Amino acid sequence: MTAESKAARLAAKLQEDINIKGLKVGAFLGTKAQLQTAHAVAAGTVNEAVRLLQVRGFVEVKPGPRGGLFVADMANRDVLMKTLFTGQSDPEALASLVALQDALEVLVVVTAARNCTAEHAVAIERELQALRDANGQLEMMHAMWEVDMAVARASGNEVFSTVYCDIVRALQRSTLWSDSPDPKMIERKLLHESIALAVIANDVENAQRAAHRHSPPSTQLPALRPDSVGQLQANSRVSEPITSQE
Repeated sequence: MTAESKAARLAAKLQEDINIKGLKVGAFLGTKAQLQTAHAVAAGTVNEAVRLLQVRGFVEVKPGPRGGLFVADMANRDVLMKTLFTGQSDPEALASLVALQDALEVLVVVTAARNCTAEHAVAIERELQALRDANGQLEMMHAMWEVDMAVARASGNEVFSTVYCDIVRALQRSTLWSDSPDPKMIERKLLHESIALAVIANDVENAQRAAHRHSPPSTQLPALRPDSVGQLQANSRVSEPITSQE
């Protein structure tokens, strides 16, 4: 089991405890050292799990002698959940999900191309073959989303990939599909294949170029200030600004 999957499992366990036990805002969950001992995991695993829970809005970390992990304000968590898990009846929220995925895509793809391992490559190739074998628009669309998530997992950044995959899963649940032919479906399929193959080959330049074609720069990070973009790049191990190669 990888360090990332251990962190994800620990985060899921703590999140389940919060939900099932109905813990109130401010409830003490323990210090990082206590969690490390209780769950027999490394310090790095605890740190990554805590970061995941912070991103999802479940915990806050307080420093000092009386510090540790505490249940976060549920109102903050509700905002995220309403955005990610809205139903089909809210087209505005669905459009927001699409915009979020587009905004993150180039960062996800470039980071994945830099960090893709042989294990990740096998997983991406498996989803890519499913896309090649897909029949019909709906099956193709879902196969493309599976490729997207496999690429995100190759980024090596658990927080980054978890947020991106949550968005994609929400799209899978929420998207209403038309039987009308989509003339651009084959083009999208080929772009996904180009992105996946570039990531597998650790070809950052071609991965970035293909991602820009799939999500044009005008759709990327529309509501973020320049300093926020810089922080996203730092967190995702992107060391230089991402600019179009075209």
